Amino acid sequence: MNTFGRVGAWFTSLLLSVTIFCLLWPIASFLFVFRITMTFAFPVSLLYLPAVIGIKNAREGRLRTLLVSGILIGPVSLCAWGLILQLRGAAAHSVWWGDGLAPGLAGGLVFALIVGSLTTTFYVATLRFIPRRNAG
Repeated sequence: MNTFGRVGAWFTSLLLSVTIFCLLWPIASFLFVFRITMTFAFPVSLLYLPAVIGIKNAREGRLRTLLVSGILIGPVSLCAWGLILQLRGAAAHSVWWGDGLAPGLAGGLVFALIVGSLTTTFYVATLRFIPRRNAG
């Protein structure tokens, strides 16, 4: 699979995982949850593009690298965001647990882990099961 195919597979995996997440989390209308989830998941997925472009197949050690980095990139990004907010002067309790009006990042870490796990699993499965042309 060429670079454009891998990037397309990654974004298709992202859309599929966010759709499944929204169907499994019916707290509000599907489109509302989808929009909010994509607002956070799309920029984080751009952080994963160097791995998508650089790692051409999912064999042996690369498989573990793809899985671990793909699953953890969302929660690590949210943790970094929370630390930046704290360094800018926000109260730690309101950043991590919410302030009564907005939810905190602690719950978002779990959601990011779910979406990241689904996205990475779909992407790795695509790499494993679609035959590679010009392998060698």
